[in-house]
Amino acid sequence: MMKAVTFADFGAPSVLKATMIERPVPGPDDVLIRIHAAGVCYHDVLSRGGKIPGSKPGRVLGHEIAGEIVETGATVPTDRKGERVVIYQRLYCGQCRYCLSGRQDLCRNSRVLGESGGGGYAEFTCVPARNAVRIPDGLDMTAAALAVCPVGTSVRAALGVAQVEPGQTVLITGAGGGLGLHQIQVIKSVNARAIAVTSSEDKAEIVKQAGADEVIVSPDLKFSGEVWRRTGKQGVDVVLENVVSDTFGESLRSTAQNAIVVVLGNIGGKRVEIDPGLVIVRRIRISGSGNATYKDVEIALHLLATGAVKPFIGAVLPFPRASEGHAMMEQRAVVGRSPGSAPPQQQFAGGQVAVGVLDLVPRAHCCKIPARGRTRALDAARVGPRHHRAGDCSLRPASLRSSYIRGTSAMREELHHLVDQLPEERLAPVLKLIRGDGRKTLIRTACPRARSHASCRSPRSRSGCRGLRPAFAPVAELTGRLVRP
Repeated sequence: MMKAVTFADFGAPSVLKATMIERPVPGPDDVLIRIHAAGVCYHDVLSRGGKIPGSKPGRVLGHEIAGEIVETGATVPTDRKGERVVIYQRLYCGQCRYCLSGRQDLCRNSRVLGESGGGGYAEFTCVPARNAVRIPDGLDMTAAALAVCPVGTSVRAALGVAQVEPGQTVLITGAGGGLGLHQIQVIKSVNARAIAVTSSEDKAEIVKQAGADEVIVSPDLKFSGEVWRRTGKQGVDVVLENVVSDTFGESLRSTAQNAIVVVLGNIGGKRVEIDPGLVIVRRIRISGSGNATYKDVEIALHLLATGAVKPFIGAVLPFPRASEGHAMMEQRAVVGRSPGSAPPQQQFAGGQVAVGVLDLVPRAHCCKIPARGRTRALDAARVGPRHHRAGDCSLRPASLRSSYIRGTSAMREELHHLVDQLPEERLAPVLKLIRGDGRKTLIRTACPRARSHASCRSPRSRSGCRGLRPAFAPVAELTGRLVRP
């Protein structure tokens, strides 16, 4: 037997009760995990209230789980005992075309752990060994519990679906929630600009601590005018829509030409209206996003382990008090996530992390560039259409060579000193261009008016619309790995 929190009927948070249930026994391909921490997600709140299709009372909720493997099935290597793991929340078939292509989040024969029972509000849980993902050394298990959701979900939406790039402007609704606070940090990790919207003045400061460049407090959720003002009447390139029910229309009106709106939540569970004319005129793309893939989870763990993303944990409660966590979520009284575990609360430390992309070598290094510049670095040996999505102009090596920009002597020396520290063989394709006459750089900034010909509002500018215009930005650091899905 083991202790668990479950509910006999749908209803208010008070229906959650501590009880004793049978301890699961691992099958041949399974592992038994002693749970260290389980996050309280709003999805759990909806399941407990009977608002998720197919949900049934009497099940153990919780899909944000971290713990230790204590028992393995017959076909699982015994050396996995004692391994610290986070659980991939979707139980999938492993045989369909989506699973075989690495998109287990799209499997039609899958279900979410917790929603269908066997969740994290208990002492133990049993899952297939393939769902147990090792936690990097040094990463606290309470923080790791957030790797799959919300951090992994944020990675999927921002870097996988929206494919946010350095210099883009991203709008986040519901920014004070568990998804929003981590989305801000994921966005800043690729040196994009984050504009956060919250309806609560009380959450504004914590949203700023997460690294948001702009915070809009809008109790009535009429924020499009302010977004338009703060972007110089250009709008945003990406919207991460976590609220939807009361914000979707305003989010659409906040967009730039050819923007993408990624829908992650629907807190009110209501239908929304769409203005087709607005969608057509601005070429707005609307896309749904959900669970992370395994690759997203690995990226999320890397971001957490390196400190690029700091976990926001609003409260830590013992498992028997899970009902209090649900009540706090319903009343919007918690900032970030509320893990139901006993360890001390994790404190947020540090400011924003802004890591941009320096494509001097294929997906190997990155650079940190001041957020004031819409900066992007291009690899002269690899420039081409795939670097410029959504109709952006492709830059050929010839055009890149013709537009080198000379910065100040100090800036050039800083850049070349840092480049000199990288392995020479990995920079061979571009070393002669960087170190050539004049010691010019390859760093360019996005056109302030548009990212593509289709969306440029002044195609007959003095230099003509090329989608990108040359400029110089000092490089503060060349280090780490490029985190991209």
